[in-house]
Amino acid sequence: MGHISSTVLGASLGLGSTTLEYSSFNGTEPEPTKVDLPLGVLNSSALRLIEQFTPHIYAMVSAAYVKNPEPSEPALDHLWRYSASIYSDQEVLDGWNMHNAFIYGLINNYDEVAALNSFAEEFLLQKDNLSFWGRLEVLQRTANELEILQSQNPRQGQWVTALTLGATHRLLKTETNEVSVGASLTKDFLPAEFRTSYAGDPLSGNVFLQWSGLKMWSL
Repeated sequence: MGHISSTVLGASLGLGSTTLEYSSFNGTEPEPTKVDLPLGVLNSSALRLIEQFTPHIYAMVSAAYVKNPEPSEPALDHLWRYSASIYSDQEVLDGWNMHNAFIYGLINNYDEVAALNSFAEEFLLQKDNLSFWGRLEVLQRTANELEILQSQNPRQGQWVTALTLGATHRLLKTETNEVSVGASLTKDFLPAEFRTSYAGDPLSGNVFLQWSGLKMWSL
């Protein structure tokens, strides 16, 4: 819905295959060096429309007005954020399930730029305990936002691309917990002006052990 806040009031209305959601919230986002989400006044709002086309395909559009989003930039009065996305899931060959998402985002007035765009394509291919997944991100970033000092156009949006591929194997599953091991590889493709600061187009990878769990209590 376009916000990171501990102060949120929301409402949802379902009409057949259509769902309309509204939220009011405090727009100031937490500082990166702090983990708390303090309460604040309701000064921002967001609206989201969700349409379920079939049991396996649905789409979403949203818009948000965010007041005073950056505590370190008091001169930034507000932002407008927009998004549109479509999601699907289907069974493919031999019991494999494919989940897919395509997401578009746009933000106005950030870093004194009229509009910054982003596109993302994500997939998850899953069967039993094995999953393959990936993400393609194509987005506009400014040199000022990335703290690149050599840029001649520090507040001009430039296209940055990142491609990630990974795999996860589930080792253990109980009623409330899962333990998995996995690995991923990410290749970045940068505009020429950014490459000096990053020593070219970065290539990174990681190996991870993942634990997840969920426990519900009721009175």
